[in-house]
Amino acid sequence: MLYPVIDAFSKLGLPRIKNDDFYDRLSRRYSMIIIGICFTIVTSTNFVGNPINCYTHNIAGDHLSYVNWVCWISSSYYLPFDKPLPNRNQTRPERIPYYQWVPFILFIMMMLFYIPGFIWRKLNRNCGIDTKAITNIMSGMDQLNSENRKDPMISLAKHIDKALTYQRDYHHGFITWKRFSCLICCTVGQRSGNYLAFVSTRKCLKEEVHKDTMVTGDYDITSLPGLSTHLEVKDTKGHILYNKEDATKGRFAFTTEDFDIFDICVETKLPHGQQKHHLSPQHSTKEVTIKIKHGVETKDYEALAKANNLKPLEVELNRLEDLTTSIVSDFAYMKQREEEMRTTNESTNNKVLYFSIFSMCCLMSLALWQVLYLLHCRMRSILLLTFFFLLTWAVDDFSTADDDNAILSGPNIVVDLSKDNFTQYIQQNPVVLVEFYAPWCGHCKQLAPFYEQAARLMKDEENPVAFAKIDATIEQSLAMEYSIEGYPTLKIFHKNSQKPVDYDGPRQPASAIADFMKTFADPTWTPPPSDVIELTQENFEKFTTDEELTLVEFYAPWCGHCKRLEPKFEKAATLLKKDTNIRLAKVDSTVETELATSHNITGYPTLFVYRKGGKRIRYDGEQTEHGIVSTMKELLSLPSREIRNMNDYKNLFRKNDQPVIIGVFQNDQDHLYQLFIDYAYTKRKVFQFGHTFEKFSVFDDVQSPAIVLQHHSDVRSKYEKEKFIFNKHNANENDFELFIEQYQIPLVGILTEENQRNIYLSRRPICVVMYDLDFSFEHRERTQYWRNKILNVANNYKDKYTFAVADEEKMSGLLKEFALEESAEDVNVGCFDKNGLKYRMDDDDEFTSESFEEFVSKLIKGKVKPYFKSQPIPKQSVTNGIHTVVAKNFEKIVKDKTKNAVVFFYAPWCGHCTNFKPTYMKLAQRYTSQSNLILTQIDASANDIPSGFEVTGFPTIYFVPMNNQPVKYEGNRDINDLVNFIDKNLQSKSEL
Repeated sequence: MLYPVIDAFSKLGLPRIKNDDFYDRLSRRYSMIIIGICFTIVTSTNFVGNPINCYTHNIAGDHLSYVNWVCWISSSYYLPFDKPLPNRNQTRPERIPYYQWVPFILFIMMMLFYIPGFIWRKLNRNCGIDTKAITNIMSGMDQLNSENRKDPMISLAKHIDKALTYQRDYHHGFITWKRFSCLICCTVGQRSGNYLAFVSTRKCLKEEVHKDTMVTGDYDITSLPGLSTHLEVKDTKGHILYNKEDATKGRFAFTTEDFDIFDICVETKLPHGQQKHHLSPQHSTKEVTIKIKHGVETKDYEALAKANNLKPLEVELNRLEDLTTSIVSDFAYMKQREEEMRTTNESTNNKVLYFSIFSMCCLMSLALWQVLYLLHCRMRSILLLTFFFLLTWAVDDFSTADDDNAILSGPNIVVDLSKDNFTQYIQQNPVVLVEFYAPWCGHCKQLAPFYEQAARLMKDEENPVAFAKIDATIEQSLAMEYSIEGYPTLKIFHKNSQKPVDYDGPRQPASAIADFMKTFADPTWTPPPSDVIELTQENFEKFTTDEELTLVEFYAPWCGHCKRLEPKFEKAATLLKKDTNIRLAKVDSTVETELATSHNITGYPTLFVYRKGGKRIRYDGEQTEHGIVSTMKELLSLPSREIRNMNDYKNLFRKNDQPVIIGVFQNDQDHLYQLFIDYAYTKRKVFQFGHTFEKFSVFDDVQSPAIVLQHHSDVRSKYEKEKFIFNKHNANENDFELFIEQYQIPLVGILTEENQRNIYLSRRPICVVMYDLDFSFEHRERTQYWRNKILNVANNYKDKYTFAVADEEKMSGLLKEFALEESAEDVNVGCFDKNGLKYRMDDDDEFTSESFEEFVSKLIKGKVKPYFKSQPIPKQSVTNGIHTVVAKNFEKIVKDKTKNAVVFFYAPWCGHCTNFKPTYMKLAQRYTSQSNLILTQIDASANDIPSGFEVTGFPTIYFVPMNNQPVKYEGNRDINDLVNFIDKNLQSKSEL
């Protein structure tokens, strides 16, 4: 009995978790308290103190009804007691206590403020999992036996199941209301999927896509005799991007020019003269399947690999880089949206505060007026004046708050700039704020009124600021020059600054924009000194040697990527300077040519990280403001975890596909310690690193100082040692790298998307065995069964080939590269030689140790033919002056050393390619008399793309000079631009 009492009292001291703020409590709690006080005063005055009286009139009927229904809303009059009442019936009471309505009205008003919050809190309990309830259910379970634990466990399961109900697409076999609503409203805002198209009914799917994004769609429509289905793709402006009558199965593709919402519409039409009611239900409905992809999803990495002769690991690297870039772009967009949402929320919150204060004042005034009016207070006029004063104050406050949102009348004074007047306008005005916008951009539209008003506010200042805007979708050259990546982007052009300054002030209200710009309007303003240090031949070595940690960018002034990186690099330098001793620097490679040459700089920008003493590693983080800051802060700490106990040691082996490198030292002064740490900095994302200064039983066979390389027990075989030990005295960096290179891959390792780029890319020739790889307890035995069959063969040919296993689902791209995705076999084999040629084991052969060894043996002897994709050589290869080539004859025709060649890479489903073909035909006709030039075309979706040609989209055009490297065409698809491009690169035999 004592424990429940103690538990109850202990809960009184626990802090309450609040999920509301002051504005919520102002409306829900404080307003209710004020009205409650008025309710108490009215009620107590009536029942406890002197009652409120209502004097009756001399009327026919029940005087109680008059009191109940008239007095409480009609103006009462006061009659002194010494005056007789006319025609008064002496049987009626002179006065009746007034208590019927006002208390109840006040009580209802209290409830109206309280009930919404109460309902919300009750409903909110069903949102998510209540950890407090789980704690209560599970408390004391360790003291229960197995039978008594059953009920709490069932209760716990029901609680979690209930909490997750609305997180599922399906619950207890039924479609949730959310999914059901989406199915009912299938004509609005739908995306890829399966739909039913009824006769004479038009259904449209909507897809929101960003600018310059490639979109593809695969459609499959069931065929019904006599019924044709019309497929149409168009944007909000009415531009038709794809139009197909009697569509059945195919693909459409286009690249967006602006951010827009695209409609993909299907309509099934009846034959002429036939009525809908003539059709049976089975013959009046078609099933439509549409799968839409855009952005990185549309990229054909298989074609890319063939075009550039890339290895599988290189292809996966490209895919991962594209995916990462896409994710970073999405997160940047989400961040921008979050910032705008925050601004909107703050603005809304302020308005809610004003409204809460206003409503509370009105309620206070109304309640007091009712109380005192009913008491016949002679200060009624004073209360009315007070009420109207509060009302006027509140309205005035709202007007003041909305002044910033009001648009001043008058003509637009924000100047529209183009490339024709941009330079002149900037030179004529000492300070100009320029907005780069897009007409479809919602954030630009939100900014427009505040931007216009701010321009008016700054126009009449002593030091005015000019406001201008540029449509970046039209003036693309200006947008590229100033590295515009998002909209709206604001830049400040100041006469005292050689380059524009990024505007990072508020976007609203207008007064805040104007106040921010007043700093720049000062004629004495000068740009703050850059936190990025300019390095030259004279100070480079001292700076990189003395500083604790430095990031150095090698750049070229004309480089577009460098220009886009510059503002991010500057901001990162400022942030790091505030919080750390990390410094950022840059080197102009076009001026400091000796530095660039000594560092083997071949592209821009190139970034290196320098540690104290001049030790250098290549920067491998994101080239964004926050990416640079986080990566450099990460490099401040040791890349190796210290092992203090066996749990620390075991935690290093969390991933079975990643080698573990452990340093065993007596102290941090051991000669191998610094070598180990330096290497760990460069490979911290490739291997797991740990080090210890203590002696553990697991290292009894290791004499410190030493470095140990170990593989996970899942991938270690009977043919390999458990530990590979490096303890060479006076070892240098090359010695240690050779040791890692020799033992970093087990006899049969696990190939993943993470390690193929960093480890397996340089290990060709390689054979990869692909099957369902699962090392969980339930499936470990089956997984190792197949791997053991590979081990025997790998041990025999380890000097000739590298061997690995891969999960066929996670590495599906590799499976497709060998065209084995439709294979019926449980195990499939694909190999690469040193030159990137592909070989595959016949998927009709059953995989055994013997069959695999036979395949490897033939492969080494050159008896296996390489696999590559190619269409048959066409019988009629020249049409309208254009040579159609395939993978089989590409080298012979395109790389003929006696002729120049133009190569047009296309895909049959590409709409832009179809539109470009007439122009390409005209181009071919123009050069018919040019004997040393041929124009070719190749279906890049049906042929392996040769090495040296990077094809990331369609159409792609290359010029191949005689005996020279291919040159990619980057201009417009205009015949005049193409002619200039060809004439510029055209070579004759005398020039060779």
